[in-house]
Amino acid sequence: MKTSNYKNEDIITFISLFNVPIINNEVSLSSLFILKLEKNSKDISEFLSYKLNSKYHLKECSYLDYKIKVIISNNLVDYKFIITIKDISSTLVLENKEFEIKAKKYESNYEFDSNNIVLCGSSSMEMFYNSKEFLLPFNTINVGIGGTKVKEWKDSLFFRLVLPYLPKHIVIYIGSNNCLNSEDPINIGKELVSLFELIHSYLPSTLIHVVDLNCVPKAKDKQELFFKTNELIYEFSKSVNYIKVIYASKYVLNEDNLVNDKLFLNDGIHMNNIGYSYWGEAIKESLKKYY
Repeated sequence: MKTSNYKNEDIITFISLFNVPIINNEVSLSSLFILKLEKNSKDISEFLSYKLNSKYHLKECSYLDYKIKVIISNNLVDYKFIITIKDISSTLVLENKEFEIKAKKYESNYEFDSNNIVLCGSSSMEMFYNSKEFLLPFNTINVGIGGTKVKEWKDSLFFRLVLPYLPKHIVIYIGSNNCLNSEDPINIGKELVSLFELIHSYLPSTLIHVVDLNCVPKAKDKQELFFKTNELIYEFSKSVNYIKVIYASKYVLNEDNLVNDKLFLNDGIHMNNIGYSYWGEAIKESLKKYY
């Protein structure tokens, strides 16, 4: 067997592992990806993207101790390649301890069965407690974390909780806490666009269903801020083909276009069961169009 620790483009070019780019035969992954490799250690070829010279075929693609061994053969000679795994989990730890505890809980309960729809975002998504049952027959997983802003998902949580599922569809509700914090809607919009573009760069075939932001009774003075942020979401969605806006915010407004207190809990921020019935149905209807 001929052995090489370097990419030989005459034989094979390694592109990505779990859609994460392979650079100089090294790829940076978070803990859930590594668990996935360990579970499928004998054959991880389904996760590896590569270009192979037609004169050769893939003979082995296995994982052990942060190394992927790839053996390519032409039936006369075998060529061995090594891809090194760099564990970046420590760089994705959240400063907020409550967020980090919830993220680790989701990671420990990772469902290895295929889930082609991931729900994510802040507390409105986290508190959609019956989402899995409500959205049947769609196969969904909910990884919402209350209190999070766009930055947490862009810098850490997308890589830890969403990307490992390689979902076909993502349903995301994020940005409301940025609004509640009275941030500039232009800046919120820019952060959201940056997040959407990040998701698309790793999951180019995935459709992102963006639930527009609810005005809430506790922050009626910020209603215009929510409206302006939503307008920026609507505007960006028209410029790309991978964003589908779910216009759910209209269901929490009354005939005067003001927030309807009757659809919220006493905290004035989170929806009650009636509010979620409208919200959940809007999500379900959006997904139905693609199945």
